[in-house]
Amino acid sequence: MRSRWGIRSTLIALGVIGVGCHRVPVDAGPHIPPAPRGTEPAHVVLTAQHPTDADRNGFPDTVGVYAYLFPPEGEYSLPIFSHGTLRFELDDAETGEAAASWSFSAAQVDNARSRTGVGPCYVFSLSLKDAGMNDEFATRVFALRAWFEPSSGKPAATGRIELRLGSERKR
Repeated sequence: MRSRWGIRSTLIALGVIGVGCHRVPVDAGPHIPPAPRGTEPAHVVLTAQHPTDADRNGFPDTVGVYAYLFPPEGEYSLPIFSHGTLRFELDDAETGEAAASWSFSAAQVDNARSRTGVGPCYVFSLSLKDAGMNDEFATRVFALRAWFEPSSGKPAATGRIELRLGSERKR
């Protein structure tokens, strides 16, 4: 039997996750001191929604991804907005083989701006089909990597998350 503390901590974690992934208007929320002038991202932290089956063939093919840009440790502790391009690459976690990629221009990245309970972020819908990938495969683990290239020419900020995609459904 689970302890009361275990159940409480699980419920709190689920509540934080639910609030953290809720999108709010870019200008909403409490006043937060701005990042110091010239602050550039050094890290991309990715979170992903549960994959969905947009084409309704019984196999998940689209993943909602939230990208948070963080400056170098010690400069500013919250995510920031920055101007630049963003590229995602999906690799088979076991073999390292590239499976799909998506690239977003600076204008597309600017249009993807949003806020969650965590702070400023960018929200993208990554479709396996749009990337030329067949969605009909057994469940396996992929590594989703991101590269944010600031327009300033500073070094790219990078991030990685593992995703479980596919279906156990038989054709």
